[in-house]
Amino acid sequence: MELRNKIITAATDLFFRFGIKRITMDDISREMGISKKTLYTSFKDKDEIVDQLLEYSLCENVKNIDRINENAKDPIHELIESAKMMSSVFSRINPVFFYDLKRFYPSGWEKYQVFKEKNIMKIIENNLRRGVEMKIYRADLNIPVMTKFRVSQFDLALDPTIFPSDKFSLAETNALLLDHFMHGITTIKGHRLINKYKELKEDE
Repeated sequence: MELRNKIITAATDLFFRFGIKRITMDDISREMGISKKTLYTSFKDKDEIVDQLLEYSLCENVKNIDRINENAKDPIHELIESAKMMSSVFSRINPVFFYDLKRFYPSGWEKYQVFKEKNIMKIIENNLRRGVEMKIYRADLNIPVMTKFRVSQFDLALDPTIFPSDKFSLAETNALLLDHFMHGITTIKGHRLINKYKELKEDE
């Protein structure tokens, strides 16, 4: 089990840096300093490694988001802190990873989509409902539409055909999209909280 975990860690680093398609089992075994035979005793193929690293990464992200939500002062603080966490994660990931996942690993891409449906959408929907109740989000907010809109922003930022990595920072793009999203859904009371957490003056 320990060897499998080390392999997943090494493979994750390679896939996140260079994308999935470019990296071979030879590359992974070389990175690990082990033989291909040893690698194949732990994983039958690259597909299995991709599947396992996705399971681990998505599970860790849920734990991190839950931890943030427990400590957040309000829904806006929750969005901002979650965005910081995501920026930290995305700063390690070449967008080609998601492009390769969608194009060449449909089962892995499906797992990612299910994760969004079961976890991310529910978290965002709950956030929006609480924000409306606290009068920091607009009362006329269409919560189902804005939930899907926010989730679609993640896919938009990850699409290298729209935001190529040599021209756009994934972390910065996500931060900008969130900023526009928050200013579109908040009341004046909510705007003040955004400025407070971003340490801006009211006239900025």
